[in-house]
Amino acid sequence: MRVESMQAVVLSGGGATGAFEVGVLKALIKGMSPATDHQPFTFDVITGTSVGAFNATCMVLHDDPEAALDQLE
Repeated sequence: MRVESMQAVVLSGGGATGAFEVGVLKALIKGMSPATDHQPFTFDVITGTSVGAFNATCMVLHDDPEAALDQLE
């Protein structure tokens, strides 16, 4: 049986870390990160703790990830 792989993003808590996470998400989603060979990163699952949970919730409430990032900024 073949198991499909999924991409997940896990965001941490910690107050000011939330602002950093928004910048990292923006870089990944818009393909600005060398970690993704400058290709847009898509994910199947996003979760978090504390401020990371807030950021994750904002991301899933929007159909368009860039609109979510605009709201978080």
